[in-house]
Amino acid sequence: MTWGKPDQLALLNQHLSEFVSHQSSGNLPLFWTFFFGIWFNDFPETPGPKYKEDRLQKEKQIRQWFHNHTWASKSGKTRQRLLKLGRKSHTRKPLPWQAYMHIYWDPLGPRWQSVFEGETKDLPFEVTSQRGFRNSHKFRFCQAEYEKVKGDSTVQQAVETYLQMHGDAASSKQPPNDVVVTVFQS
Repeated sequence: MTWGKPDQLALLNQHLSEFVSHQSSGNLPLFWTFFFGIWFNDFPETPGPKYKEDRLQKEKQIRQWFHNHTWASKSGKTRQRLLKLGRKSHTRKPLPWQAYMHIYWDPLGPRWQSVFEGETKDLPFEVTSQRGFRNSHKFRFCQAEYEKVKGDSTVQQAVETYLQMHGDAASSKQPPNDVVVTVFQS
């Protein structure tokens, strides 16, 4: 308690168990009436133009102190889900141009890099280094390249095979990867 004196802290600690019992029974207004009567009798606020504001601020501080010193004392079982650390499963199958990009990225990558550098040489580095800007350019490039070769039977077969492999996994319903843990608070 940074805003109080040792005798004020002693009074707060003395009534901590009463606060908890009133809190559990749902009678906090009764506790506050009782406690604020004691508090302001022992530690009166100085009269002045801001008397009412000062008193309300002090009441707020006291309420906050009680809540901060009792929140962990509640006991019981709670269930919390753990954070999913696995990769998020795709919610839809990839588009044909995405499959093409994935399959043929080794030859496409260097070509895209040279096109990207040529088209963006006049732009500031702060723009061209952003991942979103680079990905947007890369995706448009791959879509255009796919449109040029999508009639090729070898490319078409590779893309269809990729889509079948990844389409089935994406559309099947898999059980959730997360674990439920029971946490005991004391």
